Amino acid sequence: CIIYVNRKCNELMGYSREEFYSSEFNFMSLVSEESRAIVADNFRKHMSSFVEIPPYDCGLVTKSGKKFASTIVTKMLNLGGRPALLGIITNVQERIELEESLQASEERYRKIFNNVPIGIYRTKPDGEIVMANPALVRMLGHSSFEDLVTARNTVTNCYAPDDTRERYIDAIERFGEIYGYESRWRKNDGTTIIVRENSTAVRDASGKTLYYEGTIEDITSQRQTQDELKYRAGFEALVTRVSASFVNAFAEEVDERIETSLQW
Repeated sequence: CIIYVNRKCNELMGYSREEFYSSEFNFMSLVSEESRAIVADNFRKHMSSFVEIPPYDCGLVTKSGKKFASTIVTKMLNLGGRPALLGIITNVQERIELEESLQASEERYRKIFNNVPIGIYRTKPDGEIVMANPALVRMLGHSSFEDLVTARNTVTNCYAPDDTRERYIDAIERFGEIYGYESRWRKNDGTTIIVRENSTAVRDASGKTLYYEGTIEDITSQRQTQDELKYRAGFEALVTRVSASFVNAFAEEVDERIETSLQW
């Protein structure tokens, strides 16, 4: 039988002290069906050999029928020459739900990180590549993140010979974040690509930069298309001007010949 429960236990389980102390109350009614075997087994170990049982997880059921996860700590006591079992119940349902929520969030982020078609990265101020997603690895022509880190060592070595990381550092340290920043990077095979970045400097409470993180996309094809369209527009404008000059010159020549004929 139960000889003592505190107020918190009354609130948690939904029973009054009178109900707990009743000779008809069965402690196992508090235990969920799937946890009864382990609770009964630990109780027998306590009572038969007085061994210490490590804390264990257990499902409990309130008076209203609501189930929740708990951790139970038990200890054998000598109460007036009679053995008694002290039990402490900790409701861990909120913690478990929070852990599950965090795990689900991490899984969603992992899927986005691995499947998004643009590059995602994190680098330290000294150039160390902390993180790069598969899209960025492929963009730079590497087979894996490990291959990227081994081949490049630092992100400084990702830049094309005619560009530098110092320009990026100057911009992001000045503004804290940059959007639409364009630079020239070098692929593993030596070819140059034009990239556009959105990046943020993550700092500690003292303002010291811990790392940079952001997204990056290859806009080489887009830039080539823009340059080609710009070239075509310029060429068409030139042709138009040249054609107009020829037309004007021809018109002036015709006018001159007509005027000469009329003089005859």
